[in-house]
Amino acid sequence: MKMRVLVLLSAAPLLAHDLYLVPSAFRLDHEETVQVVLRNGPFPGSLVGPALERLRDANVISIGGSSPMTQLAVGKTTTTGRARIPHQGNVILTVRTVPNTITMEPVHFDEHLLAEGHDEAIAWRKAHHQEKKPGRERYSKFAKALLLSGAPSDFYRHRVGFVIEIIPEANPYLLKPGDSLPVQVLYQGQPVAGVLVDTGCHWQGKTTAKPAGRTGADGRVLVPIASRGLWMLHAVLMARREETTADWESYWSSLTFEVR
Repeated sequence: MKMRVLVLLSAAPLLAHDLYLVPSAFRLDHEETVQVVLRNGPFPGSLVGPALERLRDANVISIGGSSPMTQLAVGKTTTTGRARIPHQGNVILTVRTVPNTITMEPVHFDEHLLAEGHDEAIAWRKAHHQEKKPGRERYSKFAKALLLSGAPSDFYRHRVGFVIEIIPEANPYLLKPGDSLPVQVLYQGQPVAGVLVDTGCHWQGKTTAKPAGRTGADGRVLVPIASRGLWMLHAVLMARREETTADWESYWSSLTFEVR
C-alpha cells in the first residue's frame, strides 16, 4: 500500500459510528463466562450487528495468554458472543474488522468528512481539485474492552498490537468520579500526536459525550472521569492513499470500561 504523508487526526462527533464491546459484566468476583455484545453505531446504542465474515481477533486476552470468543452470532442490531475469563486480574476483550471500502458522491463525502471533523481532508480535496470527484474511503475498526476479575493487576496497560490503539496508563478500576485517566494513543505501535480523543459516559439512562482533547507529541492526553458508569473512549485517524480502490483510509479505535 502506498500512503501519502498527509495524516488527518480527528474524532467523530458524538461517537456516531463506533464499533465497541459491552460485556454482560465488567467486574467479576471470580473466573466465569460472560456474554459480550458487539455494538456498531451511536454510543450507547447500535444500528447493525457487525457481520461475522468481517470480524477478526475476537479474543479474550489475560496474563495467561489469548483465547477466542465463542458462539458468535449476528442479531438484528448487535452481534453477540461468549467470553470465558480464565484468569484473575485485568482482562482485555478485543475485536477488529477487516478493511471495507465505501464510495460516496462528492457532496455526501464532503458532508461525511465535515461531520467527522476532517476539515483538512476537505481542504486537500479543494486544493487538488478533487471536490467534484466521488470520495473513496477504506476503513477498519479496532475495539477493546477492559474488564476486572478479582483484584486489579498491571495488565490493564497491555498492548494488543492493533494498528491504532488506546492504552490506559492508570487502572480505570481504581478511579473514582473526579479523577483523570491518562491515556496514550498508538498508531502502528508508535505514539501519535494531534489525535482528538472523544469520550462517552452512560449512567442511569443518561449519556454524556464530549472531547477530552488532542494528544501531545508523546501521544498522551488526560481524560476527566466526571461520573461513574459505562465509559467509551474513541479516536479515528485518516490518511491519504494512492491506490485504485480508495483515496483515503481511516482507522477507528474504541476502549470501553466501567467506573463505579
